[in-house]
Amino acid sequence: FIEDVSAQSLYDIVRSHVDTMLVLCTRFLLERPWCVGELTIAALNGIDRVAFVFEEFEAPDGPWIGTFELRMSDWGPLAEHGISVEAVKDMLSGYSQWPRVCVPSRIADKNLSQMVDFLFDKTAMHTSASLTLQAPTFVSDEIVRDNINFDLELPYRCGLVGLDDVEAFSSLLVIKHLLPPFIGNMRLRVVDTTLLPSTAAVVLVCSNGIFASSW
Repeated sequence: FIEDVSAQSLYDIVRSHVDTMLVLCTRFLLERPWCVGELTIAALNGIDRVAFVFEEFEAPDGPWIGTFELRMSDWGPLAEHGISVEAVKDMLSGYSQWPRVCVPSRIADKNLSQMVDFLFDKTAMHTSASLTLQAPTFVSDEIVRDNINFDLELPYRCGLVGLDDVEAFSSLLVIKHLLPPFIGNMRLRVVDTTLLPSTAAVVLVCSNGIFASSW
């Protein structure tokens, strides 16, 4: 989602600058007109879509699609850009053929590597291939593995994470992978553990309720 642009500009971006759309299939995805519009524009223009399916997502089947126009509270943002009910239903009917990654409620570092490998598999991207990620037994397993063979005397950035906040934990994993050139080494720590003396900085994900915790 790109803020501060009109719906038309957003649809033009999809038409002209997107070759593969990664679709985060969360609970309310198909209740948001702009999201449905982008998906439909992608389908009308032959743009590949890859679904990241979260556990709370209700996949559209025949009966669901048949009553879709009743589920969408406001068709205005779609109709005013020429997106018809029929075009949306055609897009939804093709959902079962999208390559997909089934995402568990908890993920770990190894899951990110599996997702990247899947996305770069050209064969998978042009078939209805499916990857089901296996959730770690505990998120803390990832934190323990993350600190193995790590020189605790060296200055490092500390990413604080709670075991019950999947979004915050996932965000820290992405930050850890993408930002080393900018923030240096980062290791994850459970929020109720003592910071090491060598901690040089703390990376904090400001998720809901974070300042309600005593730590």
